[in-house]
Amino acid sequence: MWSWPSDEAITNVVEHAYQYDARRNVSVELLLEKAQLRVLIRDNGDAFTPGQVPVVDLDRHIAERRTGGLGVHLMHQ
Repeated sequence: MWSWPSDEAITNVVEHAYQYDARRNVSVELLLEKAQLRVLIRDNGDAFTPGQVPVVDLDRHIAERRTGGLGVHLMHQ
């Protein structure tokens, strides 16, 4: 089972970097190192800088009943 950050990262590649283009590939490598599992995700999608995304105001997000737009927030959490 994927952890949230891994699932969110792959979803963001497919949706935003690849725009659902099924001809594009995502590489996922799992590395077991002592007591931890590292997940390496590689893609050749459009570049993205998470630091350029504004911080989400969760109260406003919920009040407006918005869907989506929480990917970077979830990755940081």
